[in-house]
Amino acid sequence: MRFLRNLLPPRLWIVEGLGVFSHEAVMVAPSLPAVLLERSELYRHLRVRQQQFARTGIGRLPVRTISNAILRYADARPEALAEHRQRI
Repeated sequence: MRFLRNLLPPRLWIVEGLGVFSHEAVMVAPSLPAVLLERSELYRHLRVRQQQFARTGIGRLPVRTISNAILRYADARPEALAEHRQRI
């Protein structure tokens, strides 16, 4: 999250974190942060956020521009994943 927030202009592109529990039996306690969702809540959450974004009048995000900015830092070498795992 920090990487994306530092990479993208915050006034234009808001970066948000979201945790979704994939197992059907999970019940998220109301006292937990609102960014933690049950799987069945995800669609509604994204729909509401999309409507809120539409009201800002900013328009559509330039997805290709954003992905290109992120991919400038990507390491797609076959051994990159193994090296990353070793570092962490």
